[in-house]
Amino acid sequence: MQAARQLITIISGLLMRLVRDGSAIVWLIMLPLLIIFVLGVTVQGLFSPDFTPARPFRVAITEASSDAQQHLIRALGSQEDFFEIIPVSDLDARRMVLDREVDAAVLVPNGYPEEAPVVVSEPGQAVGSILEEFIQTERWSIAAVDSAVELARMEVASEGPNTDAGDSPWLGLSAFEYYAVGLTVMFVMFAAHHAMVFTAGDRESGAYARVRAFGVKRETYLLGGWAAAVAIGVAFIAVMAGLTRLLFGVAWGDWLGWLVLTAVTAAAMASVSFLMSSVVAKSSTLEQLGSTVFMIMAMASGSSIPLHVLPSWLKSALAWLPSRVALEGYFQLSHGAHSRNLAPELAALGTTSLILFTLGWLISSVRARGEA
Repeated sequence: MQAARQLITIISGLLMRLVRDGSAIVWLIMLPLLIIFVLGVTVQGLFSPDFTPARPFRVAITEASSDAQQHLIRALGSQEDFFEIIPVSDLDARRMVLDREVDAAVLVPNGYPEEAPVVVSEPGQAVGSILEEFIQTERWSIAAVDSAVELARMEVASEGPNTDAGDSPWLGLSAFEYYAVGLTVMFVMFAAHHAMVFTAGDRESGAYARVRAFGVKRETYLLGGWAAAVAIGVAFIAVMAGLTRLLFGVAWGDWLGWLVLTAVTAAAMASVSFLMSSVVAKSSTLEQLGSTVFMIMAMASGSSIPLHVLPSWLKSALAWLPSRVALEGYFQLSHGAHSRNLAPELAALGTTSLILFTLGWLISSVRARGEA
């Protein structure tokens, strides 16, 4: 009972320190809202279903012999507002991209549609993502025609609303919806990290020693810091969800699914911060490390850079990041998914939280062996 009271006192104390920090509130709330507004207005065209480029993208595509390959070329060529198709050889296609004679190249293998075409473009260019999504749709359509089972599944699915966003849940969202989720997931990492920075600062100032002198165990203090980070994360996401809904009309989907996903997301982000705090003792260094790690995670996971323009290999390679998993979970909720549809995301975030928390606890225990 005494340990529970001590734990509640530690959590509430850390929460109040953040609330009293006016600059932190401005940094954590006002800044992301401003960024969401600016990006929502300026890049809305890229997210619109009616988006068309100012001029058609020049696309070099390798010459084909099979019916399936020729069908793909004709399908791309029919999108005159998007693509200007230039049939070339394999070597010429790559060279033309390097020489910037074309915006992108599509290398169609002889095994198409079983083998996926390779899209070559400069990193960060929207044309690459647009081509990949179009080609994937064409491959799906061919597979559906060839498979009676798939056709039957599609007919059953068409009888009700689609609550499965598929492999690309970020598609079909407005810029405000995308960045409301993206910036919230990005800044919740910074919000949760405040608790860990506070605890590191307490060790330097002597506050931690005074707390221990009153009978608080090291384990209770560690658990209180982590729990405070989780509470801060949940509170931050709740505030951002309410404000973005009020200001920008962003729908966050099923409330039960949102609540469960928010809890495990906050726990995962708190565990990332907890692990860093177990390795780095100095508060200023911990704060800088967190800023660096979280910025990299935000860019790599699609929170700050739209997943629409990230190369496919990068999206696939970094799909395991907790920030990416959380991002896709919220996107699925925006598409109408329910909590039962989020089992993979919830399991991944819960497992990540458990593993990182355990590692942080073990490292902290080893470092504290000489502590009285």
